[in-house]
Amino acid sequence: GYCLGACFLNQTSKTQGFWTPEEQELHINVLELKACLLGFKALCGQLSNCHVQLQLDNTTAVCYITNMGGTHSRLCDSLAKELVSWGKDRGIWVSATHVAGSQNSADELSRNFNENIEWMLNRSVFLKICRSFGIPEVDGFASRANHQVRKYYSFFPDSGALGVNAFAHRW
Repeated sequence: GYCLGACFLNQTSKTQGFWTPEEQELHINVLELKACLLGFKALCGQLSNCHVQLQLDNTTAVCYITNMGGTHSRLCDSLAKELVSWGKDRGIWVSATHVAGSQNSADELSRNFNENIEWMLNRSVFLKICRSFGIPEVDGFASRANHQVRKYYSFFPDSGALGVNAFAHRW
């Protein structure tokens, strides 16, 4: 699919977004691990010294996380190691278990995405504006898949964003 989704504590906190065109070409197992890593970073960044059980509908991703890597796919190995290491740096013990897609809240998020919140200025138009007025410091309404400057605010939790909801922050 073109979307990813993750939730924390049965949708108490959730995030979702599009895959970039380059990411859309990746194998589904890589995408599952990448979605897990992105969701983990976006939703668990304030946690420390605890256990987080990841519930995934992809058994390959569960195995890579459980084994803290693997030998079949370098990309899957790298993503699993990054996920475990990111958690370890915060004192978070990570485990993974399989949950059927039909019972997985995050799977629902990836299938039902509101496309009206994911848009951007055409790149050539954006560059013309930048030549005339300068490059903005912050993209106020962006995502990890479409931000056009390094700093950005997102609609959903995003580990790469300065924060969520540009209107809630001082510009």
